Amino acid sequence: MGAYPSDPGYHGYPPPPFRDPNIPFRPRMPDSSHPFPPHPPPPRTMGPRPPGVVFDPRMDPLTSLPSGTIRPPYRPNMEMRPRMKYHGPQLQSVQSGMGINSNQPPIQPDRNQPIPIRISKNKKLSNSPAKQRKNQSLESDRIVEDILSKFLQSEDTDATIATIKATKTLSSHDLCVGLVNNSLERSENDRIKVSLLINHLIKDGLLDKSLFKSCIEVVLSSVQKGTDGAIQKRTYIAGFIARAVEKELMSLEEGALCCSQGKHHPTFLVVLQVLTVLLGREHLQQMFSSSHLNIGDVIPPSLKSSEGVVKVLEERKLDFLYPIKRLQRDLTGLFSQGTSAVGVYKWIKSEVNSSLYKNPDFISTLTTCILNHVCAESTAGKGELSASAKANEKSLFQEYKVLIEKYVQDIKNLQLTVVYTTQVFCCTREYPKGMLLRLFSYYYEMDVIEEEVFHTWKEDITQEHPGKEKALFQVNQWLNLLAEAVTSEDDNDEDNDSDSNDNSNED
Repeated sequence: MGAYPSDPGYHGYPPPPFRDPNIPFRPRMPDSSHPFPPHPPPPRTMGPRPPGVVFDPRMDPLTSLPSGTIRPPYRPNMEMRPRMKYHGPQLQSVQSGMGINSNQPPIQPDRNQPIPIRISKNKKLSNSPAKQRKNQSLESDRIVEDILSKFLQSEDTDATIATIKATKTLSSHDLCVGLVNNSLERSENDRIKVSLLINHLIKDGLLDKSLFKSCIEVVLSSVQKGTDGAIQKRTYIAGFIARAVEKELMSLEEGALCCSQGKHHPTFLVVLQVLTVLLGREHLQQMFSSSHLNIGDVIPPSLKSSEGVVKVLEERKLDFLYPIKRLQRDLTGLFSQGTSAVGVYKWIKSEVNSSLYKNPDFISTLTTCILNHVCAESTAGKGELSASAKANEKSLFQEYKVLIEKYVQDIKNLQLTVVYTTQVFCCTREYPKGMLLRLFSYYYEMDVIEEEVFHTWKEDITQEHPGKEKALFQVNQWLNLLAEAVTSEDDNDEDNDSDSNDNSNED
């Protein structure tokens, strides 16, 4: 198919891209050798068509469309524009599905008219989970406050419990936290009533003991340190813990865990003060002793020294709970004043409870204070002691060893406590030269510790007390000699017994 009018098969569409007007146009006439038969020319679509040009409708893309198509026929005045999204006013309805079938020009959009923008509210933001939780928390606080107000007015526990059971939207955690929080701004009498209500709720199964403990921790954490009324609120929360311990809803150890590592100080000390009023000194002292609590775990690190612990307990009048700490301080003062062994014994008899005399902590504290006084000169320098210093040390030990004998007596467990206390005493001072060997020899020569206790200490492999390996290295030879001496004495006794038997048989 040619691109120029002079080429065979040219049908006039599309027009030639370029034709020189100076060259005369000479169309080729059809002949019998043309592949297509003669056909009347189609309607003019692109201007005047030269006469006699063969046109095949099958080659025209506009006139050879299949039947039923919706493609509009070609029109000379049709504007060919790229498709674009229309934002202007709506067009009038088209009469037929064939597109624009009128001679009117198409409506152009008004570019000066602003495009309407519709702003819709963000429903996800308005119904966010954080806002829903906040609304739910506010609703729970309102319900708990209403329940608490009605309970304090009527003091009807059964009706209050029935109301709580009927409230399905209130969780146990929100109920417990709300009861404690809302009672902090009320009187002490109201807080006692709330404690009794919580006790009934736990007995009825509406609350759990572990849940109550976690709720107390949440309320304590919500009270920020340094804010107005923080100490007063912690004091009120301590009252809830103390009453829970009294009713056995919480153990003393669990109450201490809420204030571990000195958190919320002095909350746990206030708990002990309230329990002193509720239970009495003797009952609280028995409970505290059986719990094996370390008072240093519930006070700040700056107060964990022996002097700091004693000072804190004395300020709260709780020193009776930790008599060993007070004993160590008082005994150190007595020995520093040069008090004789008899004077120390009289003071212990008058000031220390007799139930502590067989306590290993009491024996350990007494031994440590005696060794501090006896070995003051030997621990001052790092070199070996002179002969006069060793003699002075031995005479002092001879004077005060009666205190150890008085309370240890023949009880081997307490004697073993004395040996281990001596090991720790030397270990904390980095084992001054010959000190441990001298002290062990004092114990043995002055009949304070039996030989069997030394061998028990040697064979004990527990690592409860520090410095055992180095201590064994220093006294191992002495222990071997002691064992050989005991063995030889036993052999001599057996020989003497056999000789006496032989003599009796001869007679």
